[in-house]
Amino acid sequence: MMGLVQRIAAGLITTALATGAMAQFDGPAPLAWRWFQGTLSVPSGSAVVDGDTIYTAVGGRVYALERETGNQLWRFPAGAPLDAQFRTGAIIADGRIFAAADNKIIYAIDAKSGKLDWQHRSEQPISGTPVHAGNAIAFPLATNGIGVLRPQTGREIFDGPLKTTAKVNAQMAAWQNTVIFATNDSRIASVDLTTGKERWTQRMSRLSSSGGPVVHGDTVYINSGGYLIAIRANIGRARWQKNLGASLVYSPAVSEQGVVAVSRMGRVFVYDLNGRAVFGGGLQLEGNPVASPSFADGMAIIPSTGGSLYGIQPQTGEVHWKYIMRPLVKFEEDDETAGRGGAAGGGPGGLGGFGGGGQNAGRQGRNEDSKPKTVSAAGPAILAGTSLLVLGRDGSLFVFDKTSGVDLTPPKTEMLWPNPGDQVSPNPPTELIFRLEDYSSGINPDSIKVTVNGQAMAHTFSITNLIRVKISTGGKNRQLPIGRVTINVTASDWMGNKGSHDYILSVDPTISSPLGSPKSSSRDERGGPGGIGGGGRGGLGG
Repeated sequence: MMGLVQRIAAGLITTALATGAMAQFDGPAPLAWRWFQGTLSVPSGSAVVDGDTIYTAVGGRVYALERETGNQLWRFPAGAPLDAQFRTGAIIADGRIFAAADNKIIYAIDAKSGKLDWQHRSEQPISGTPVHAGNAIAFPLATNGIGVLRPQTGREIFDGPLKTTAKVNAQMAAWQNTVIFATNDSRIASVDLTTGKERWTQRMSRLSSSGGPVVHGDTVYINSGGYLIAIRANIGRARWQKNLGASLVYSPAVSEQGVVAVSRMGRVFVYDLNGRAVFGGGLQLEGNPVASPSFADGMAIIPSTGGSLYGIQPQTGEVHWKYIMRPLVKFEEDDETAGRGGAAGGGPGGLGGFGGGGQNAGRQGRNEDSKPKTVSAAGPAILAGTSLLVLGRDGSLFVFDKTSGVDLTPPKTEMLWPNPGDQVSPNPPTELIFRLEDYSSGINPDSIKVTVNGQAMAHTFSITNLIRVKISTGGKNRQLPIGRVTINVTASDWMGNKGSHDYILSVDPTISSPLGSPKSSSRDERGGPGGIGGGGRGGLGG
């Protein structure tokens, strides 16, 4: 099955645009294109880039794609896919792509032609991504060892794998001709791949299996429990360490701009390379991290739960961009098959009638519980020229670019509760719910405004792109005025496209029962049979 490429511009699939001059990635960018390849397993890691070519290992193949267009240059194997899955990503070194499959084989593929140079079968399963150090390719094994091969031939450098005292974590790092790795007994060690001997080892208080060491210059950075630690790569002694007071996960991100660490509960910390806090207290994300942060020139990109990508300004801790990654095929909201719900007391339904449904109107049941609403990142975001690349766990590759991507379409708004045109009670409690969608550059939450007859209403905006306006006795929002009410929802995307939508409700004082809130499914805000309000199918109208 060939990969699917969507070019995104103005909300439509279009032809590719020429890439302009190189520019720093320091703010929001539209989705330029998205490549998809179905897979039986969830990939991990990131794509790799060499010049204008992107390489990614997904499912039973490795692919080479044009960075500007997403067009496929080659795939390996060219015919039927392997009877195995690439689960741990790939690297590029020495003109070859190295990728390990779950059949215990590591493949070396010519980066230009896509032809197989060699393959090596390991005695044990390969548990992580290969690394290139000196003149060696090293990879962690499932049981206490590291495989070491010559990149030109695939032959083992030593007489079998290097033995370790404990299982090596999946993410390793390279410094000069050494490989640096963490183990599941909370040690970090450095091994010389020319001699096969250990250079140094250090015991840590606690190391997470989700992360590993990161090398920048001559320093190794790693998270250990609540500590962010900088270690001298040559001798293994601590350069500095900081207790951040939170349980850290994944690996830190490091660049000349500093070091970014994330906690299990979504707090973000930024330090400079000398261990001084850039901003105190930590930034709190809405969700929890799902992969390591990374730097993209002027921004730190943090993948989070709910398909969120946060773009953080590392010097101030401000969120400059937030994007929600969605499934490639969206479930269509078709009102003709959804139907309007009838009133609680038998009021008119509305496919053809003049009046709206009753105050407990809902949408006819289609259970969407099994349909994913978001796509989480499989690994850290990476920068390729002006393009930001994020591999999704569904096997798709999101490519954001300011120069080749175009976004001319404002966010789309939909009123979920109650139905537009419904008759409702003025008595609180009352809740109004709207869904915002923008698939190109994402929604700027600071731009969202909700008014009722011109009066601004306090609202919340959730990670699932739902706007909620709650009206209660003694709350910030006043109860709905009697009569015809116009509700306006205004929002802009990160590229400045502004959308404004009006919805009408009829507020009837003879309806005593409050509108209240919908009965939500545990997995879907719209609910199962009966829709967001749980109402039945409405009549055909007056």
